[in-house]
Formats: sequence, C-alpha cells, structure tokens
Amino acid sequence: MQKSVWKKLLLFVPILVIFLQILFLQNSVVFAETKTYYARIVNTNINLYRSPTGSEETNNIFFTLPQSYFVEISHCEDENFFTARFGDITGFVKKSDVQCVAGTPTTPFPTASFRVFIPEGVEMRSSPTQTEGLNLVCELNYLETNLKYYGTINGEEAIPHKSSLWYY
Repeated sequence: MQKSVWKKLLLFVPILVIFLQILFLQNSVVFAETKTYYARIVNTNINLYRSPTGSEETNNIFFTLPQSYFVEISHCEDENFFTARFGDITGFVKKSDVQCVAGTPTTPFPTASFRVFIPEGVEMRSSPTQTEGLNLVCELNYLETNLKYYGTINGEEAIPHKSSLWYY
C-alpha cells in the first residue's frame, strides 16, 4: 500500500510544480504585440486634422494629405476618427476618408523636398496668411535646401490673382 501512495505522490508532485509555475509565471509574461496599421489616402482633399472634431476651419487643419500616400493608424479615436501619423506629424483623419490596407507600404509618406530659388528668400509662416509679423516663423534664404514636403492647405491669396494654395 505504501508503494501505491508513493507512486501517486510522485505523479502528483510534478503536475503540481508545473501548475504552480504556470500560475506564478503568468503575471511576469507579457504578451504585447506591436503591429503597425496603415490606411491609404484614396481621394483628394482629405485633411489631417489637429483635433477629432472634423471642423473645416483652417486652424484645425494641418494640411491636405497627398492622394495615394498612407497614414499610420495608431488609435481608434471614436466612431468617426483615427489618430494617425503622417511622416513625423500626428493628427486625426476621418475613418470615411481612408481605406485600411494589409501590410506595410514601401513608401507610405512623400520623400520630396524643396529648395528656395527666390533670390531675396521667402518667409516661412505658421499659418496660411500674411498677417504682418504675427505668424512669421523665420526667413528661408536663397538656395535653402531639404525643406520637407507634407501637403497643401488653402489660405490667403499671397500673390494677387494667383493661387491661394500654401505648402506645408
């Protein structure tokens, strides 16, 4: 009878040890999957917003996203908006304005850059208006290079009878 008890005990102890290891190690194991999701900008005039209100006011729009590129989706803000990154700028896009895709795009964001060819230089502004001294960020000198392109935004007509399109 004693041999039978020892056999049962020898069988039970390893099972108990495994069970206790699983129980106590479960809290120290982290199952975190960091997956990146992208969405295609399928139409023109799709905006990257500063806040998830969808307000079309200029002060709530970073810029209009270039069609055929992508935004990186990081969070589902609510039933209408995603938190999205475009290049190194984070904002919000309307869910109805983008199409989620599988996989990672080869070139999700534009890689274009600009050079200033105006001999007297050009003023960089924080908003698409020419408010005297109020929104001037800096002067860009002649032949300034590597100005990163993100998108466009409509604003004040800077040159009379020309476009009201500004580059962000």
